[in-house]
Amino acid sequence: MSCRRERAEAELAAAVERRRETERARAEARRTEDEASEAVDFDRVRAQLDDAPCAERSAHIRSLTEGAAQPWICAPLVRRGTPVPDAALLPAMPDLAPDIYRQRLVVEGLCRTPIDAASVRTYLRTLSDRIDMITIAQPVTHRSPLYGWAGWIHWETSGAHFYAWETPRLFFSVDIYACKPFGVEAVVEFTRDFFDSPHVVARQF
Repeated sequence: MSCRRERAEAELAAAVERRRETERARAEARRTEDEASEAVDFDRVRAQLDDAPCAERSAHIRSLTEGAAQPWICAPLVRRGTPVPDAALLPAMPDLAPDIYRQRLVVEGLCRTPIDAASVRTYLRTLSDRIDMITIAQPVTHRSPLYGWAGWIHWETSGAHFYAWETPRLFFSVDIYACKPFGVEAVVEFTRDFFDSPHVVARQF
């Protein structure tokens, strides 16, 4: 009697475990189907939009991402182990901290002579004064043996990076990030005049 009871209990436990495994498999299958229904086939989208004007691209991407739980971070679009889609195909990035002011500016230009460490430090210090930034740490510089000098200055309201190339051409790039408003034109004009640049471009983000 005891052996029969033990055998029956073992069979019951095995049956319960099989049922649990079946339920787990069904749940995993449903999850996979849900993810597949949410995902966007970027290869297909990219092929469709290769020759489309920018306005049509934006409208089509919005139509694909509407209704997603978090379309603005592309949660259903970019998964671990999959390639990140082209930036042109992503929805606009939301402002997660509208109560924190941020201003970004990139200034790039050609120069007539190589830029040395002293010039980088003087530029960053003078830039701070020109746009009324409070310096927390004085400029630091370092040289790449392949390209040229780079520098950084720390402001109370963020800071600025500077990069100079000597090869393949004489070129510089300034990346300014501040939590305090500053004049774009003042930065561009100062940078152009400081380095006597024949050609300067700028973009604000």
